[in-house]
Amino acid sequence: MPTLTLRVSPAEMAQVRRLARASGKNVSAYVRGSVLPAPARAPRARLVRDKATGALILRHPPGTPPVTLEQVKAILADFP
Repeated sequence: MPTLTLRVSPAEMAQVRRLARASGKNVSAYVRGSVLPAPARAPRARLVRDKATGALILRHPPGTPPVTLEQVKAILADFP
């Protein structure tokens, strides 16, 4: 893995170490997280209670297509 070298004063290094420790990260992870944008997270489905039936259902995230019956059948086709 490549290494990035950065020159800082002793006081700056102490501050970076304090901030890293306070965030629960090591210095490399803290600096990486401060410099690079956070990776995009895929939206997740969540369990919600259906108002009509009271059953728990999976609600798909906004902007994603719902799962179709044909997709469910294809997934379960080789289920024992």
